[in-house]
Amino acid sequence: MRSGQLLHRDDDADDMFVAHLTMASGCAVSLVQSASSWGPPRSVTHVAGDRGSVWIDDGVWLADADDPSGHLVEPPPIAAQSGDPRHRFTHLELGPFTDLCRAFASAIEGEPITDAATFADGCAAQRVLDALRRE
Repeated sequence: MRSGQLLHRDDDADDMFVAHLTMASGCAVSLVQSASSWGPPRSVTHVAGDRGSVWIDDGVWLADADDPSGHLVEPPPIAAQSGDPRHRFTHLELGPFTDLCRAFASAIEGEPITDAATFADGCAAQRVLDALRRE
């Protein structure tokens, strides 16, 4: 890790972070996340390489030297919008919660669970947060 910072509003929740990382390959990575920003939920992912870019921002987009402005590869999913503040993070939480329920159902039925997050995954994520906190 090169540098990072955990941020929060007026409470103790680590609900925002900035991290500048260098991967083992030398690839530079910048991450910014906020679970408490005001306004509508927004999720943007942008990956830039030496031969092109791909990003997710209201759909999946690709760009390269032949198409520098980029083109839409996959349109965004259509989801019902709600003005109810209790639904603010439904787009983030519903999928993982549904996966958790499916994993519980599989375990109850004696079926193997292959893609659920593990305790080790949680510990690894906490180590990253602790490293950001020390920066």
